[in-house]
Amino acid sequence: MKLSPAVALASLLAALAPGIQAQTQNPVHPTTAPAIAATEGKALASAKVLKVYLKESRLWLKHGPIANLGMSAMTMEFGVRDPKMLKSLKPGDDIKFTAELVKDDYVVTFIERSR
Repeated sequence: MKLSPAVALASLLAALAPGIQAQTQNPVHPTTAPAIAATEGKALASAKVLKVYLKESRLWLKHGPIANLGMSAMTMEFGVRDPKMLKSLKPGDDIKFTAELVKDDYVVTFIERSR
């Protein structure tokens, strides 16, 4: 039996709803939660901090591939979910991070310094 496009879309959305609801109802505070919870199962990407914009709550990073965004390595600017994440960063720091696309802006959601 072949489903109409509208029925197929409705079925897909119903299947995805529990995961989407869990993400929006369980926000993770990246500066206080354990790393495993903060990354929400996403692989950490590597980057070098090129510039920190404290007032604008943004970072300029030279990063490797970001798997969850399907993004290849490049140099670009990111917003940050929590400005407190920027306080201990400086240009030249090597970091591991996760990022998401939020309202047409790439936003860092978790940062840890590389060892």
